[in-house]
Amino acid sequence: MSQSDVLSLVQELCTNQADATAIIKYYDEVVADLGRGEWLIVPELLPVTAGTFEYDPPSTIADLKGVFYDDRWLYKEELRTLEAHNPHWRDESGTPRVYVIEDESNHKFRLYPKPDHDSKDFIFMFGSPLGLDFPVYAVVVLMTELRIDLPAWLEMPVAWEILAREFARESDHMDLTFAKIARQLSQKMLKMVGP
Repeated sequence: MSQSDVLSLVQELCTNQADATAIIKYYDEVVADLGRGEWLIVPELLPVTAGTFEYDPPSTIADLKGVFYDDRWLYKEELRTLEAHNPHWRDESGTPRVYVIEDESNHKFRLYPKPDHDSKDFIFMFGSPLGLDFPVYAVVVLMTELRIDLPAWLEMPVAWEILAREFARESDHMDLTFAKIARQLSQKMLKMVGP
């Protein structure tokens, strides 16, 4: 569902009382909040190069939730733990067992130990990149992502949350009772469709 569709729904629900500029800002905030939660989790397949330990998830990432290498779930390890265990951990090669994030701001992650195989070609003969066609030695990241457009099932809860924020702010149409009801509706709908 596009941003403009959700904003049109917001205006319809409040009979065009909402401030158009404010609801755009609220839309961005709500979508960012959803992206940091567990609402918009997507898998992303990344090719692996032997001897390369640092990887960049896609730029749409909001939060890195997990990493698979080949068919194995990798646990997140703290940098201090790896350095205490082996000060030369960056030089080791083999089958990755864990990943570490050294800089949270850019979401880059490192595999430990460094992969010693290139991933196989990304050829999806059966149309199932995360199933039958999964390339050997590849990485899959599970991430929440920042979006402009939302899935249709999030349209109504997002619209009600925008209304809650719009009617809670100080304005000529401020209505705290309506804002409270709108927030409750949003939360109830999210519970009905979400994790």
